[in-house]
Amino acid sequence: MDPSQDQVYLLQMYPVTLERSARLNMAMLDYNASLLRAEQAYVDETTRVEEEWTSGKARVRERLLEGIEERRRKAREEKDADGTAGDLVIDAQARPHITRKVREKLAAATGNASPKPTTPLLQPNGNSLRIEDITTPFPLALSSVPLPPSVTPAPPVGGRRKGKGTTQSQTLFSKGYPSFYHLTEAKEGEKDTDLGEIRKASKRRRNIARG
Repeated sequence: MDPSQDQVYLLQMYPVTLERSARLNMAMLDYNASLLRAEQAYVDETTRVEEEWTSGKARVRERLLEGIEERRRKAREEKDADGTAGDLVIDAQARPHITRKVREKLAAATGNASPKPTTPLLQPNGNSLRIEDITTPFPLALSSVPLPPSVTPAPPVGGRRKGKGTTQSQTLFSKGYPSFYHLTEAKEGEKDTDLGEIRKASKRRRNIARG
């Protein structure tokens, strides 16, 4: 006979079965409560970590902004301290260099802006002599030719003696005008010949201008 079919056996096992069912229910309730507590702890920990991360990020951002502001303040102080020297350097670099072309342009602008003289210009006369038409009476060209330190004056022509002012004039010219050292006194015949050539050139010039 199967014990599970016996009424006496079932009656004796009934309290044990009830206790077993109660214990199983208690275990299930305890498990569910523990699960709920674990889930709630996870949520709380996640929230706390997120809050700490947010606050830490905000503190780091504030520190970075404070460092940037401090650097800007120091840079402004250094700029204010070195502002004069920096402005001078910038002005020197920005200022255009005056080259020869710029100087020529400035000189041309200054020349154009200067008032023009009101004196009428002298027009060339057709009957006048040009410089190239005049024969020079001097044997040498007027140039600064070095000469010996001592210059002996030419003897007087026609027995006439020169005054004292001649020696002083020669001394003055020898000090201030060294280019006249090579000039020598011409003879009377040479003077007449040169004057005749000058008159002939002047007459020839007038004839050309009239013809």
